[in-house]
Amino acid sequence: MFCLVLAGCGTPGAPQPPSLRLPRPVEDLAAQRRGDKVYLSWTQPDNTTDDQGIGAAVITTRVCRSYRVEMSAACRNAVADLKVADAGRKQQYVDDLSAFLQQNPSQDFVNYNVEINNAAGRNAGPSNAVTIFLAPSLPPASALAATLKAESIELRWTAAAPPVSPGIRTEFFYAVERSARDSAGKILATKDSATKDPASKEPVGKDSATRDSAAQYPANPALLGEVPARPGTLEFVDRNFSWEKDYRYSVVGMTHVLSREGKLLSVFPGEPATVAIAAHDTFAPAAPAGVEAVSAGAGTGRIDITWSPNEESDLAGYNVYRAVFVNGAFDDAAFVRISSELVKTPSFRDENAQPGLRYAYLVTAVDERGNESARSQPSSETVPEQP
Repeated sequence: MFCLVLAGCGTPGAPQPPSLRLPRPVEDLAAQRRGDKVYLSWTQPDNTTDDQGIGAAVITTRVCRSYRVEMSAACRNAVADLKVADAGRKQQYVDDLSAFLQQNPSQDFVNYNVEINNAAGRNAGPSNAVTIFLAPSLPPASALAATLKAESIELRWTAAAPPVSPGIRTEFFYAVERSARDSAGKILATKDSATKDPASKEPVGKDSATRDSAAQYPANPALLGEVPARPGTLEFVDRNFSWEKDYRYSVVGMTHVLSREGKLLSVFPGEPATVAIAAHDTFAPAAPAGVEAVSAGAGTGRIDITWSPNEESDLAGYNVYRAVFVNGAFDDAAFVRISSELVKTPSFRDENAQPGLRYAYLVTAVDERGNESARSQPSSETVPEQP
């Protein structure tokens, strides 16, 4: 008997072994540390090792933390078993190292990996490993306060003594960061931050990340500078700000991990202290100085007033006021503004002086936000009558 060449006729292939349905190992495990917490993130696999889809199956993801083991070692210490059904999606977990750091003060690093187990509890091996240094974190700044001055915003805070790290070389700093909104509430562009937000969404696990309650500010503020950590009162002065903006400052304790030779190995932030302040300009310019009134000549009806220019960068102009002497004196309350609009230069001519009368003049300075200075010292002059 023989087989005709017809559709559906063929030779059966070799039998295939049943699929073990082992999820592919994670390849993109990443870790960031903030304070005593480690933020882990990875992409949950969506295929098995034999390219079958995992679909919506609930599988167990084991988070492992090991000390001084080979990078490819199997899980030695499981810190969490997570039930996950989000195949192909980003996952996160937060591991709190507080107790571990207290119990193991001389250890210098830990490794993390994750294992993805199928329904039978089997896996295709651990993920890539990531290393976290076990240096102590700098305690948060306390009593952070911001004070608005005419040319600066001054920050002050209280700092505890930096921690001792017997097992690892460290240096400690406070990073000062700033976020801003304009008067309309628009978030302003910022530079890179020293403390990138380690979680893009609420993590799963026994400790959720504390989300920023001031969500109206950018997630990545601008880094202004660093202050070496020492116990006591510390300060930072921000002179590069703009008026009529709302600012939020963060002071973040930064731990620098160094090699024995002093090479920087890692930097991680602690918990931030924050303070908000509105940079609303209520600071008036200085009162103009050197005011002098000089008659333009007999019978002219003109008096020229000059003064020393103000040096404020936001100066908008000047107002000129005049009062008339009565019985040999003038009344402070009798001064009337005679400049119809702001005078842009440090000089003004009064064209309406009557010959034979004595006048007193004073000048004020006005900034771009309408803040008017105190009055200058007055200067007086008389227009001579025609002979």
